[in-house]
Amino acid sequence: LSNNLGSLSITDCAFTGALPTELGQLKEMKQMWVSSNQLQGTVPTELGKMSHLERFELFGNPKMRGNMPQEVCDLRDPNGLMEDLVADCASGAIQCTCCTDCN
Repeated sequence: LSNNLGSLSITDCAFTGALPTELGQLKEMKQMWVSSNQLQGTVPTELGKMSHLERFELFGNPKMRGNMPQEVCDLRDPNGLMEDLVADCASGAIQCTCCTDCN
């Protein structure tokens, strides 16, 4: 993976399986959309290493479960850059206390 990648959209691509932990190596990533796929499992804690992430959309993956990792939530704290974090937390599939929008 290129560490200089600034944005990634894999929305509506019918991806299956787990969200790769290697995405956390994309330290310059500012925007990432992985919505409306068939991803499963949990949100990797490694995504918390993406310190420049401003927008992360993960909704529409009904097989994803668990808690939004604290490492990802920390990107939203007052010193973090993340303005938008969207997940399937309204349904309870992903528990997220730091999401800006729950679908």
